[in-house]
Amino acid sequence: MPFNDPSLDAAPSILKRGLWVFVATTLLVVWGATAAFLFVYRDRLIRSATDELVQLNSVVAQHTSATFTLLETDLRMVDRWLQAHQGADPLNDPAFVATLDEMRQLSRGLIDILVVTTDGKLHAIPDATRHPVADVHDREYFLAQTAPQTQDGKPDLFVGDPVLGRAAGRWRIPVSLRTGADGTGYRMILGVIELERLTELHEQWRLKEKGSILLVRTDGHLLSRAPLDPRLMGMDLSRLPSYPKGENLEHGTYQSDSLASDGARRILAYERIAGYPLYTVVTRGFDEALVPFQRLRWILLTVAGVLSALLLVFASIIRRNQRVLFRAQRTLRRIALVDELTQVMNRRAFMLQADREYARARRQGEPLALLMIDIDHFKDINDHHGHAAGDEVLRGVAAAWGDALRGHDLLGRLGGEEFGVLLPKTTPDAAGLIAERLRQLTEAASVSPSVPALRLSVSIGVGWLEAGDKGCSPVLSRADQALYRAKEQGRNRVERQP
Repeated sequence: MPFNDPSLDAAPSILKRGLWVFVATTLLVVWGATAAFLFVYRDRLIRSATDELVQLNSVVAQHTSATFTLLETDLRMVDRWLQAHQGADPLNDPAFVATLDEMRQLSRGLIDILVVTTDGKLHAIPDATRHPVADVHDREYFLAQTAPQTQDGKPDLFVGDPVLGRAAGRWRIPVSLRTGADGTGYRMILGVIELERLTELHEQWRLKEKGSILLVRTDGHLLSRAPLDPRLMGMDLSRLPSYPKGENLEHGTYQSDSLASDGARRILAYERIAGYPLYTVVTRGFDEALVPFQRLRWILLTVAGVLSALLLVFASIIRRNQRVLFRAQRTLRRIALVDELTQVMNRRAFMLQADREYARARRQGEPLALLMIDIDHFKDINDHHGHAAGDEVLRGVAAAWGDALRGHDLLGRLGGEEFGVLLPKTTPDAAGLIAERLRQLTEAASVSPSVPALRLSVSIGVGWLEAGDKGCSPVLSRADQALYRAKEQGRNRVERQP
């Protein structure tokens, strides 16, 4: 039974584990730091983009507030003029026409003023023919003025859904005011905001390419959008899942997967226009805001990937060198602990194992025995049959004894033709029986292929651990003394310690 210490074949596991722990830790740090940095950078970009939207929306809100304030002022001035001049013709009065022209010029074509009769006929000013430009009795803004209303504290003012003018053929936002001049035959004054002019201005401000600027009524109806898309005019955005819900929402930001457009993800900022049932909404493309992040992410992931690959290559080189080193170490340890000829323990390894077994026997209170075996007349074998035959004998008896011993017994060559056997957990009587079995086995075995007829005998000394022993050396010494007695008494016998 060749000596097979697991420590001879196992590479130092702590070094293998340490290498892979280092690699795993380094990869974790590299990728963790990359992910953390990208997360923070992305979050900062989103916050920065959102702050920019809020600032832009503030500008849009101020302009919208000024526009509607100007429009309301114009409407109420026209209403006062109608009340003060109920006998005059508002469609052709020179002073009144001049006033409206001045109002249009001040708005730079953004605002126009018209009047609507009680039966829904829309008249432009001036109108020498007195023919209505359209019949609007079915329009929302006309129906809303059939009775006085209040919106946000502004009596009788109504902001309607955008309409495609029946006469002009252009999209407009109608804002109607019920007139107090009941005897004039006019139901209301209509101010219109030209969407083309409004969106032209908003186009200059919006963030390209996916950005947009919207004007939304508080009930969610879309009044204006830049870029202009006629298909969306008047759409109820409150039905969208991402539309902010709740009362008295003054301002805020949110993200949406779509906003009644192309389905692109966007960041939005909204602000309520004080005194009017309106919100301004400014959006920008979510992916466009993250373009710097996308570029940086590609760079960092590439760098992290290259570093990871280099680290793995470096680790594989170290691992290959480790294997070479471990093989060399195993070879050196085997040379130091294993007898090269018989492949059992050499004297050094045997004494180390003996000390371990002694310590375990003392710790667990178990018996321990030891055999000293010497091949009788081994010198004669070398002299008569040659050293090659002697080597065959040594290999043969070591193999035969190893097969006959128990799995936990330990066999070692102590020098020349002398062997030792450690018998853990073995009483003196049991050790004597094992020694006798080995003697008989040797006597009956053929251990030299080159000299089949050669028969051997061995002398064996048996020693065991006693209470006063301070190590395994006394046991070895007593077994050695017993061996010498066996030789003196004629060899081919087993002797036990006194």
